Amino acid sequence: MARAMEIYNRAVVDPSRTMARVVRIVSITKNPKSDFLYIVKFAKADGTVYAWQCVTRVQYNVVDLCIYIEIDSVLHPDFVFAQELYKTNITRIKTIKLRDALSQGMLLPLDVLPVEHQNAVVDTDVTTALQIRKYVSASEAAEYADDNCEGKKPFPSDSISKTEEHRLQNMTEVIPELATRQIVITQKEDGTSGTFTTEVVTAVAEDGTVSENVEFVVCSRNIRWDRNVDAGKLYWKMFDQYNIAAFLRDHPDLAIQGEIVGPGINGNKLKLKTTELHVFNIQRKNLRTYLSHAEVNALCKAYGLTQVKELFVGCGDDLIAFVNNTAKTTFTEVSDQMFIALTSALKYPGNTPVEGIVIKTEDDGERISVKVISPEFLLKQKD
Repeated sequence: MARAMEIYNRAVVDPSRTMARVVRIVSITKNPKSDFLYIVKFAKADGTVYAWQCVTRVQYNVVDLCIYIEIDSVLHPDFVFAQELYKTNITRIKTIKLRDALSQGMLLPLDVLPVEHQNAVVDTDVTTALQIRKYVSASEAAEYADDNCEGKKPFPSDSISKTEEHRLQNMTEVIPELATRQIVITQKEDGTSGTFTTEVVTAVAEDGTVSENVEFVVCSRNIRWDRNVDAGKLYWKMFDQYNIAAFLRDHPDLAIQGEIVGPGINGNKLKLKTTELHVFNIQRKNLRTYLSHAEVNALCKAYGLTQVKELFVGCGDDLIAFVNNTAKTTFTEVSDQMFIALTSALKYPGNTPVEGIVIKTEDDGERISVKVISPEFLLKQKD
């Protein structure tokens, strides 16, 4: 129990992530390689079917309500279902295969909820009710530590959006738009994200004179770092290495966001010899809007900035043809499974599965940006 509590205490409370929610079962299929396992699909209140599936022994019925617990969930050691997991050294909910069937998460009956929550309806977030936390790797731990320590401040989310896309598997309702609109697909790189921008600081002198100075702001995913703090040195190194100061002096209203990759970062899956910053977004600060892919391309070229790998730009039939050619598939329409198949076919150097892809709309409509994490990548993850 002591080890289980230690594992639980290392996990974090992340308000931006729903780790457990009430869903409605929409299909149950017998696993053809098992006499006692079932493949279960489930949906939101409006009928939108998630792109996840779970393999379970419990014989649910179609239209039953149950709780879906997402991958990367860490259960409280006192939770009865957690105790069996900890006994078998399972410390978090992960993507697994059971008799060759992919299972991503856990399904539980509503009666595991505290009594006061057992009337919860579909789409209810029950993360807090079940005391579920989010797993973070050792390399991410500093992101969630005390924000008040010296040289460390919260991310400036009042003016800039954080570098986090929603998973397509949770937002399949956007697929019809992805099928008809101009989109950009880029490779998701397994590093650590950084944000680089400016802020105006007002100073009042002893004689009452007011002056405004522009300061550079350097952040990881959740934290703004001072230059002299060890945990922030990697981000400031990228700031200097790519002369981002020059970019921000010319464009103080913008914010660069990119993935830092290279030796010593998440296994260096790109097999790089030096640390690099690969830009994936440029935001208009305060407006919370984004430059187009073409605009980002032009600015990166002008300032010598490297970008994440571009995989596809286009729409409709061209998208289907690209996926079928890349993944050796025969899809005839855009679907969640088509994008998942694409991620599973992509490889980093050394034939390592890519983390996934990011899909963004590239037109005048409301911006959609979602990620698809490769099941093959998740299956190879270690604690």
